[in-house]
Order: sequence, then structure tokens, then C-alpha cells
Amino acid sequence: MEELKMNKLNNMLKLCVVGLFMQFAFADPGWDPAGECFLNNYNDYEFNGSVTAKVYEDGAESGQLGDLVAVFHGEEHRGVGCASEVPVFLGNGFAFLTMVYSNNTGGEELTFQHYDESENTVYNVYSEDGWDDDDNSETPNTHNFTTNMVIGDVTTPLELTFTVGDGGGPSCDDVDADGICDDVDDCVGAYDECGVCNGDGIADGACDC
Repeated sequence: MEELKMNKLNNMLKLCVVGLFMQFAFADPGWDPAGECFLNNYNDYEFNGSVTAKVYEDGAESGQLGDLVAVFHGEEHRGVGCASEVPVFLGNGFAFLTMVYSNNTGGEELTFQHYDESENTVYNVYSEDGWDDDDNSETPNTHNFTTNMVIGDVTTPLELTFTVGDGGGPSCDDVDADGICDDVDDCVGAYDECGVCNGDGIADGACDC
């Protein structure tokens, strides 16, 4: 655990040393409602690891301040990283430093999505290969969680790619236009005042839910 913390700290220090590592509060697709750049319910999980990634569109590096990368296991949201500026001497561009959480020490398959703030669009993003020789994922577009994993850094990040339109990583369905892909959206629609998805709200004559 201490080694994981040190690796995470080293990544951050590479950005902080020139004053370019900053976190911003902004509207996002529900992945980071507190604007703190980490999973809000991380206390629900016992184990963690880190992934440092960059995003590429049609082979060209993408990403800007305000963008996000999210990690999922099935439909469960397991991590979020905010775009952070990388100084020129470390490669320039934007990196996503992401803590990933689980209640299993390993084996859970993870997938990734990218939120483009300028387009207000969520994309499925992929990497061509597993991140190490022990990755036994069934497809090259998923990766297995391992506790205390440290995947990538700002100089050699995990490369996540997408293509707008035909090809890998198209934009996903978002029927309710809330910026969350329908296949991972806990509520395709809207919550009422009682917290029920597409509910009718407080019943007539009732004081509360």
C-alpha cells in the first residue's frame, strides 16, 4: 500500500513541481459530483490501484482541462480521473491520474469511458493491449483489476483511444442527455424528490416520501 501511495505521489509531484497540476470544479456526467477528482463512494471498497492514462482520438492526443476518464466494472463505477496538464519536459498534453477501487484483490474486468467537456459527450475508449503479462482479460479492450496495481505514469501512460463515427470507440447512447452512457447510467431518465428513478414523487396528501 505504501508503494502504491508513493507511486501515486510521484506522478502528482511531476506535475506539481512546475505548478501545472490543478484540479477544477466543473459540470461533469455524474462521475465526480463533488469535483474532487476521485470516486465519491471510495469508502465502500477495500482495495485500490492506480491508472495514469492519456486519451487519443483517431491517433492524435486528445484531452483538455474539464475532461474526465471513468473506470467501470460492468455497470459499477469504480474510478474517475480529471484531465491534468503535463509540463512540456514530461511530454506535454493532458494526463488522467485515476484511482480504481474494488472489494476483490484481483480478477475483475475493467472498462473505460472518456467525457469530452467541449462536446458534452461520453465516448467508450479502448487500449490495444492488456497492461501487463498477467492480464488475463478476455478481450484487449478490458483489463483486470489487481490490488495495489500501478499502471502508467505521465511519461509512459496507458493509451486510451476512440474514433468519432465509424470504428472503435463510438459515442454511446444517452437517451436522457445527462452525459452518462445508458449502459452504465443508474437512471435513464430523472430522479424524483424521493430519489426514485422516473418516480411520481411525493404522493398527494403525504408529507414526505
